[in-house]
Amino acid sequence: MRFETKLEYRSKPVSMTGLLSVFSLILFAFLVSTSLDFQQGLKATMPTASSARLVATDKLSVVIVDHEGKYLPYFNNKPVPWEKLEESLVEVVQEKTLNIEENGRSIQRRPVLSLKADKAVPYEYVITVLDIVRHMNIEVNLVTSKLEKEVIKSE
Repeated sequence: MRFETKLEYRSKPVSMTGLLSVFSLILFAFLVSTSLDFQQGLKATMPTASSARLVATDKLSVVIVDHEGKYLPYFNNKPVPWEKLEESLVEVVQEKTLNIEENGRSIQRRPVLSLKADKAVPYEYVITVLDIVRHMNIEVNLVTSKLEKEVIKSE
């Protein structure tokens, strides 16, 4: 059974005001919740303090290279036998450590060690150097090269 009505259906233009306000609120919430980390290009003028002093720390380097199946350490670009590496490191770290007295406080600045190892060097040699350095309480940076895309050749 159908009822007859005299109502006419007319299409009205849809109001975009509500849709735009909902869209702008979603966009605003997304922008606020997203972490913007652009520290690489930021320039800032840092505040100064009367007690601040710039103290440079020396950089040391140990490089382990594969030389015809032997893994040789180089300390500051000079070859060093494995038996003398710890002795050389201790000597230079003690020499390069700065002891600064400021406002009744004693500050100790130690050098930073950069450790590079050839790709073919077994992991145990890197661990040996890290074990030696751990007792000296100095910072170690493991140096790597930039990862490049390897081309897979199909044969």
